Amino acid sequence: MPEISTNPDTSPPQPAVRSQSSISGQAPPPALPSTPVPTKPARLFPHKPITRFVILAVLGVVVLTLLWSVVAPWLAGPAALLSSWVLDIGASGWVQRTQMEGSLLSVYSSLQVSTAQTGWRASEVIIDINPARYGYSLPILWALFLAAFGPGRVWRMAAGAALLVPLHAFSIVTQVLMQLCLAVQLNPQVLHIQSWQLEALIYAYQLGSLVIPPLSPLLVWLWLDQAFVRRTFADMIRG
Repeated sequence: MPEISTNPDTSPPQPAVRSQSSISGQAPPPALPSTPVPTKPARLFPHKPITRFVILAVLGVVVLTLLWSVVAPWLAGPAALLSSWVLDIGASGWVQRTQMEGSLLSVYSSLQVSTAQTGWRASEVIIDINPARYGYSLPILWALFLAAFGPGRVWRMAAGAALLVPLHAFSIVTQVLMQLCLAVQLNPQVLHIQSWQLEALIYAYQLGSLVIPPLSPLLVWLWLDQAFVRRTFADMIRG
């Protein structure tokens, strides 16, 4: 009885398959060079609005402050005129008259002091103030508007500059009054005021010299550019 083979490899042999190039003896075609994938150029500024705004604001403050320092006496003119008017009317008991002498505001006071410089003779106090000293709020404000990249920046910059004028004048007035108080050695009897009034004047001077100049441009910008602030915070929330 013939034996049946159990070898699984019972399929007929397959013919060898060769490519046409191997048959004809020709070499295979060279591989095509891969096309480089175009890459986007690096951004000059970050894509996130808040990061871009901070960088532009810092650069703007530096550049605009340098430019402002050149024209500061002229830009401080409106605040100087307003503070002069306030001193002539509101502090007539201390101030006889005010006068602009170049870039300085000269205040001629009715208060009299006697010191070694005056030969111990009573003489009137004269204060010279530079009105541009507390005017650096303006370049900060304009740098914030320019960094925001929003429409209507020109009228906002003009409106913000107008809003800063009375705040700038407040700083000038409080500085003048504080210099007069220091000239009479903070003596309430010579100033004809109460002690609490002198303390209030000291706090007002600190507010006008330390708080208002750096903080006022930020508050004015937040009020006039609310659309940019809401849009930026919305982007931050979305991630």
